[in-house]
Amino acid sequence: MRKALGHLMMDYLYGILFYLIVGYFVSANRDAMLVLKWNPVNIWLTVSYVLIYPIMMALLPKLRSNRLIMDLIPDRQTKKNFNDGKTYADRYHDAINPTANRYDIAGASGAGEGSSDDILSLILIHLKRAVFIVFSIPMLIVIVIYRIGRYFWRKRQ
Repeated sequence: MRKALGHLMMDYLYGILFYLIVGYFVSANRDAMLVLKWNPVNIWLTVSYVLIYPIMMALLPKLRSNRLIMDLIPDRQTKKNFNDGKTYADRYHDAINPTANRYDIAGASGAGEGSSDDILSLILIHLKRAVFIVFSIPMLIVIVIYRIGRYFWRKRQ
């Protein structure tokens, strides 16, 4: 129960940014004053975010995992250069050598390594969740039809 509640809260937290931004753009006046107007787009977005999106994420928990892994070319090259066949003693010598070694020059010293990957991955996670919120109603209909069909197909056999 506690784990399900945690998943529900994380689903809402990932979607709140998109919901607020799109809800503001849909509801705001031309002078940028926020006046809540219930139009079809705003109702669709609210129902999708509040009701349908958490149900869809509970039915398909695989959608929560991030399968989009960002790996930038400079980081990939640094990892490739680090695994160049040197022994542990050679790497230790390179690490304590007072002159700048090639790993520090390449940016593998730890200062900001992979931070751009993390930011891009976070942006992609939020973008993926935004698409799930927008299309959650049709996706839930397809999921329910598929599960009902699978149930009757197994029952028939």
